[in-house]
Amino acid sequence: MRTPRWFVISWLVIAPALLGAQNEAPVARKLLLHVEQAGGTGYTRNELFMISRSIMLSLNEGVSGISVIESPEGQLPTSGSQINQLTQSNGADCWLWIELSKKGAGTAIRARSFDIRTSEQTFDETLSRDARISALDLPYEKWSDVVSLVAWKYGTSPTIEGGPSAAKPEQNLGNAIVLTIHALPGTVIKGGHGLSATAGPDGTAQMTLPASAEYSLRAELTDYYPSRKEYFLPTSSTIEIPQVPASRWTLDLSMIDIQYPSIDVGRFIIPNWLFVTLGITTEYVGLAMNNDSFFANEPLTSFLLQAGGYFSPEDVLLRFYGTAGLFMSLSTPSGTNPSLDHLAPGGVQISLGTEIGGTTHGSFFLEWKPAFYFSPEPDYQSSFGNNGTPGWIFPSWGAFNILTIKIGYRWLF
Repeated sequence: MRTPRWFVISWLVIAPALLGAQNEAPVARKLLLHVEQAGGTGYTRNELFMISRSIMLSLNEGVSGISVIESPEGQLPTSGSQINQLTQSNGADCWLWIELSKKGAGTAIRARSFDIRTSEQTFDETLSRDARISALDLPYEKWSDVVSLVAWKYGTSPTIEGGPSAAKPEQNLGNAIVLTIHALPGTVIKGGHGLSATAGPDGTAQMTLPASAEYSLRAELTDYYPSRKEYFLPTSSTIEIPQVPASRWTLDLSMIDIQYPSIDVGRFIIPNWLFVTLGITTEYVGLAMNNDSFFANEPLTSFLLQAGGYFSPEDVLLRFYGTAGLFMSLSTPSGTNPSLDHLAPGGVQISLGTEIGGTTHGSFFLEWKPAFYFSPEPDYQSSFGNNGTPGWIFPSWGAFNILTIKIGYRWLF
């Protein structure tokens, strides 16, 4: 059910008086709020007014020791020095500049703040909403992420060396809450905006958060997968971090150029980061991909030994990695003993790949695998016949193949 517009306007007009009557705590700071939009965002003048009023109400209600006023209508600063002058002329000593812009189907919210007392920028963060901010939804919008930033920097609290995460539970932090975390000893928990804590020998850590809000916590510990989870924390709470041991082995089933089957077994040297693998690819069974036959049957099998490592952490959508190694090719014609292929007995191969949407159990992957084939035959290119050699380069001592693609699934154990 949509909220009537008259209710939104009434709420925005009446709420400041109601909140003012309830919030009689001593005021230590005065903050000037300025809200604007980037080009193409499409908010009307009235919508920007209602968004500004909504943010002001949330800050005045959610942050102790600070009084928030709105930028006077019609006065549009275009630089930091101008907003400094506007702030001081209105009796404030710090400012918050909110800029709204489109981000796909949603909204990006750039929040910048400057403390005139110390002549320092206190934060410059970009927040987001999954949809366009609707004026009719503003009575239910708490702006908890904006409130957290302002409470962290300006809320009434003692000066805490090392940031808000160093605060003790018994200290007066205004609207701050204390989060008790149970995790394996040595686990580092990060909550953004410089908030962090480390679990002690008893597996317990405490983190002081600036205000009641939703927080994204990421836990890291050597030999374990990182754990990331969203928590809504209305009051001081206790949570337990789920942690999964890092994988030690991998098993890949894949296709080379969507033609030949391949299987690889890997072992992590450093869990989830550095690894070695041994793979086998056979051309005994494959897809020919030509007009003469649908299936391929070539008496050739390759073995590949390689080492590699990841370039990005485990909990990302696309996790990139690279490998390098040596391969040899065995020819096994019917009725003969296996022997090194006389045309190209071996070579060097590198790989650049990405795992897609990985979990602690496995993921799909895609690799680009350029390779150099050493060949003792001076006319190696002629062995390809008259079908052409797209993606191949033939120096006098071998051949480069730059178009090989590998796609498959990787299990983690």
